[in-house]
Amino acid sequence: MTAHDFQVGKRYENRKGVYEVMRVDEPDMVIRWDTGEQITTPINVQAKILQNMERELAAATSGKRHFRAPKSFGELFVGLRDEDFSGDVVGTHWRAREQLGGAVTQLLNFEQPFNSWSIYKRPEVHWASMDRYGRLPAWLQTKFFARATTEGLHFGLYVERADNLTDDRRDWSNFLGWSGDRDNSVWLHQTMRASGAEVINPYEEADNQAFSGTIVALANGKFRWATKKSSEVEPTELSDLLQTLPENRWLNMVLGLRLSRDQAIAAGAGIAADIASFFNLLEPIYSSRRVHN
Repeated sequence: MTAHDFQVGKRYENRKGVYEVMRVDEPDMVIRWDTGEQITTPINVQAKILQNMERELAAATSGKRHFRAPKSFGELFVGLRDEDFSGDVVGTHWRAREQLGGAVTQLLNFEQPFNSWSIYKRPEVHWASMDRYGRLPAWLQTKFFARATTEGLHFGLYVERADNLTDDRRDWSNFLGWSGDRDNSVWLHQTMRASGAEVINPYEEADNQAFSGTIVALANGKFRWATKKSSEVEPTELSDLLQTLPENRWLNMVLGLRLSRDQAIAAGAGIAADIASFFNLLEPIYSSRRVHN
């Protein structure tokens, strides 16, 4: 890349994370990460970093059945800190690919190449297939995610559906179809019971939401849906419940685990293995792969 390739207002990435170009004044430019940190840096240095990162990813994916992330991924991650749970991104460090984002990617066991993306001005990281994440807007596709708030850490499989009926809903339809299969539903129930996972909306307080409450797996083989506004219901199949949700409202749904701030910090660098292990467990859902019980 050259000076003419960097554009003011556009976002790029270096090893510290995603940044925005604030000003170009050759041979330097001013960049700002969404943590608020801002520096003046030589253009040729940032161009070289981008080229190196692209070369590392290309080498990691070429001619291999299983993706192996570059060695730089996660190399700086030693655990989450108290300041990472501020509820925003100011002062945080954990989302970059050299931090938790990359540390989890290193441990994923998927055939397709995966990567992590820190979400602009949100205390979140997404993990997804590099091919699919590049082709579909993030809010239209199923992905893995982690979110740090003042309460703690929430991570899992994120299924999202826009409120516009004309938007691409293939991933939502795939999830409905997958969960509607009896063998898949039994496997999902068993997996939720064994792991303690639950289904919630991490943005329940946002406007125009199709789903609220908590869905858990019961000992009797059913799923329980508890909401703030109604009594508990016990649908036989998860897909039965999901198909009752209003089509013209935004749907945010995470099948995941929640840790308190203290639990997440106490896990140290091992939290990356905990998250990756859970993501690997849910691979059949992400890949729409039918399970056999």
